[in-house]
Amino acid sequence: MKYIYTLFILLTFPLFNDAQKSVLFVDDSGDQFMNSQYLASTLDSLGIEYYYYDANGLNESPFAEEMLAFDVVIWHTSSWGVGLHLWNKDKTLNPELVNYLNNPKAKFWLIGNDFMYDKYGTPVVDFNEGDFPYDFLGISQYKSQSYADDGKLGMPKATYMPTSGIGVNDLTWSVGNLWYADGFLLTPSATPVYMMDGENNYPLKSEITGCSNITPAKGHVLTYGFDLALAKNFDMMKDNVRAVLNWFDGLATNNKVKSLSVNSSIFPNPTKGQCTIQLSSRADVQINIDLLDINGQFISSLDNDVNVNSTKSNIMVDVPSNIANGVYIIRLSSKDSLKYMKLIIVN
Repeated sequence: MKYIYTLFILLTFPLFNDAQKSVLFVDDSGDQFMNSQYLASTLDSLGIEYYYYDANGLNESPFAEEMLAFDVVIWHTSSWGVGLHLWNKDKTLNPELVNYLNNPKAKFWLIGNDFMYDKYGTPVVDFNEGDFPYDFLGISQYKSQSYADDGKLGMPKATYMPTSGIGVNDLTWSVGNLWYADGFLLTPSATPVYMMDGENNYPLKSEITGCSNITPAKGHVLTYGFDLALAKNFDMMKDNVRAVLNWFDGLATNNKVKSLSVNSSIFPNPTKGQCTIQLSSRADVQINIDLLDINGQFISSLDNDVNVNSTKSNIMVDVPSNIANGVYIIRLSSKDSLKYMKLIIVN
């Protein structure tokens, strides 16, 4: 059931009992396409009670304390991210959002085209520790935009990366190919969820356009660099929302596997078979290196019991010669943590 959000309701009535899940849906779109209302209607169809916060209409962002009253915050910038409250309307930082995301209880889902463009303009833009995208979204570089950087083709498809563990579906679009979806490079703490996809000659194929970032001292953040409201049909969008909310719900108890705190890179990438994995870590850690297919299925072990420390190590590995061209996943694992990297094979 949908509730139109007012501060009076929040302050004078209890929200939900402990057995119920609550969602705050923030409409930060400012466009005329009704995409936020359409996306929020999936919550109705799933029987989830939620509050609809019209940031554009109210001309203000929710307070950190208000957001923390909910189990999950869905923040939708829709298909035209301009003058967003995400960036405090003036392209700075939203202090309430920063306070919220600095709380480990926060569960935050950011969705929409062009939210990067609103603050940072056109790519390429690099981020470092201390920058909002790096610290909270797990994004180290705003790398590309579909249509703008792919020869005006648009993104045909977003392909799900099962190693993220969320269980969402591949996505195609009601508008044909999708314009202005964002491509990212990720920080060590982030995990890819969606990559741009299309025919083999699609220029942005395999660039990351969705990611999750789970860090012990901060909230859990899922970022879609595209507008989910433009999915091909309602059922596709609804199934996606259901899977994500189930994933957020599971984060409360599923803390056994954490992100591996290792700096890593692969070169050359793409490769014809042999490549070098460069690794370093602030703390000493012993890891295994495995090759998986794009569906997360194990193919082969590339190296075991690799000792990693603050000194950069170059580990040369040989990819099996009998595998086909395409996108694969390198899994780095210690006894209690995991990290994934993309590897492209071109023989």
